[in-house]
Amino acid sequence: MNNKQKILCNECVHRNVCTYKYDYLLVLDSIFNKVIELPCSDNGEISYKNIKDFNFITDIKIECKYFSVIKRQIKGGNLDNE
Repeated sequence: MNNKQKILCNECVHRNVCTYKYDYLLVLDSIFNKVIELPCSDNGEISYKNIKDFNFITDIKIECKYFSVIKRQIKGGNLDNE
């Protein structure tokens, strides 16, 4: 799993006034740093594994429904959505 989630806030038009930014970043942190308890069947002990270390989990993508990409002016006068 690729735990390098792109932080949308950096490219959002609302980045300086966003009400949800703090919560969004907390959600990302909690998901990508989640540790799972795994009981060992042999001896009854418990092992711990980070969610990003499971090889059968595909990429997890968390998006904000209010995200809007910054439109930048480029040479020639056209708008470019990055």
